Amino acid sequence: MDLGKVGMTLRGDRHFEVGLEGIELRTNAGKRHLFLPGDAFVYSIMSLQQLRAHLRSSFGSETVAQAHCARFHSESYLWIDGHFHRLYRGMPLIGPLTREKLSEALMLAVDHVLREQNLDGTYLYYYDAATDSRRDHEHPTRDPETNPYYNILRHSGGALNCLYSDQLRGERRSYDSARRAIEFLIAQARTYATDTGEAAYIYSERKAKLGGTGLGLYLLAEYEITTGDTRYHPWAQRLARHLIQQITASGEFIYYNIYLDENIDERRNANYFSFYYPGEAICGLARYLHLIGETERTPYFNHLHRALHYLINIRPTERADQYTNVPSDAWLMMGIKELWDFPAMRKADYFNFVVSDARQMVAQMYKVDTAPYPDYAGGFYYRFGDYPYSDGARMEGLMGAYQLALKAGQMDIAQEIWPALCLGAWATLHLVNTPAAVYSARNPARSLGGIRFKYTRQWFRIDTIQHVASFYARLLGHWPGPEA
Repeated sequence: MDLGKVGMTLRGDRHFEVGLEGIELRTNAGKRHLFLPGDAFVYSIMSLQQLRAHLRSSFGSETVAQAHCARFHSESYLWIDGHFHRLYRGMPLIGPLTREKLSEALMLAVDHVLREQNLDGTYLYYYDAATDSRRDHEHPTRDPETNPYYNILRHSGGALNCLYSDQLRGERRSYDSARRAIEFLIAQARTYATDTGEAAYIYSERKAKLGGTGLGLYLLAEYEITTGDTRYHPWAQRLARHLIQQITASGEFIYYNIYLDENIDERRNANYFSFYYPGEAICGLARYLHLIGETERTPYFNHLHRALHYLINIRPTERADQYTNVPSDAWLMMGIKELWDFPAMRKADYFNFVVSDARQMVAQMYKVDTAPYPDYAGGFYYRFGDYPYSDGARMEGLMGAYQLALKAGQMDIAQEIWPALCLGAWATLHLVNTPAAVYSARNPARSLGGIRFKYTRQWFRIDTIQHVASFYARLLGHWPGPEA
């Protein structure tokens, strides 16, 4: 094999599957170096570029360049708790999908989030289990001690995940944690006056993102609905007023009202486009509507109809370059599902948009009988043969479509979506750091319960945990369900 002429995206003999194929390097002196297939998981390697760099670092650039190179397959097993576990791509086999496995994954994730929350209410934002480090691989020169980065959107998602778990289990174990998270959130708020009262937005990292305020409102509303605790209601009111202020006459949201400490007005808004922030804002407003009276909701309904008209009917043309063949606006799908609780917000084109995106997601999902490799099943692809995108965020959107179908009484559509939910749940279980999956971690106790970004990439963030675990919490709420 010519190591420089194979790749994950190539087909035929030039395809090399990281995690399933090993590499043997034989030097002219007869020395043999091995990179086992499962070493991709151990060393957090997903691409051929990363693999080549690892080989050069391990054995020397000259050795790699001059050695005879061959590929091989092997079998690996893990001995733990008195049992052998077959490894595939370096990970313990998942086996059949069961309620018990989903419940264990959810509890491991919630335990991790709660365990790793800091005293100030923030969460462990990024962690690389392969190196026991918080240094972000995308920003390797940024020192997490002296120059930490913290995305306030993902902060809110971490607390939401814990509240969903409590709702499912009828528990209160995350309430104190959620309050600490909320206290940190509102400490980042900036208030200002409007004609209808005081408003506020969330300011962090020198930016005021629409999504940051939207998910902040989602968290405050979910907390009040879950706990009955109204102490943060005035802050929810302020955030809701701000979000309404951000909807322009055309229905387009203003995506950042501050960017790197510079005010952004409607005229400059197009330069700061975000595909996801509007859906996050709609989710927040939709949950907030449950906290106010019917007469108070009418102005919000009017603004939301205008925003949804833009997002569903105008944005696809104006921003066609932002769309892919795998729908990705799960927040908007969930927001419409939340709004369906109010008869005034039920429109056929809203429903049809969600169902259409769900069907397109299912169409772009590897199936058991067509997946190039067994563990690809349940992952998404842009082009058939792509490495699988086992994506918790998209699965949340698909879950939203399922729940919307149930709310609308469309049982045939719910039954159509259910198998894809199960297949996607099985795929994302490959990302969960179970006790067996942390066998190679530098710090297994800290790695346990993390939910990784990709199969053989060892890093995870608060949002990679949140999306998958939130999906499991909602899926378990319907398991198996008479509608399934």
